[in-house]
Amino acid sequence: IVVWSSDDVLRVPTSALFKEDEDWCVFRVLDHQARRTRIELGHRNVHWAEVRGGLQTGDRVIAHPSDQVSDGTVVRFSANE
Repeated sequence: IVVWSSDDVLRVPTSALFKEDEDWCVFRVLDHQARRTRIELGHRNVHWAEVRGGLQTGDRVIAHPSDQVSDGTVVRFSANE
């Protein structure tokens, strides 16, 4: 049973999501730094969440942020990225 479907949707892995107060957030990577970014969610399942606001196509987010990541943490990419 398909409950909802769309061919054109901005999405993030649910593993990237965390709550701050009542808001959903992700760590977006900007200029090689993690930046806490509040986002507006739409539909979601166990793997993906639709983003209705707060991010744009092409933004990079940290998929599995640990408790060592905070706003301003320096982010390094692997050699092949």
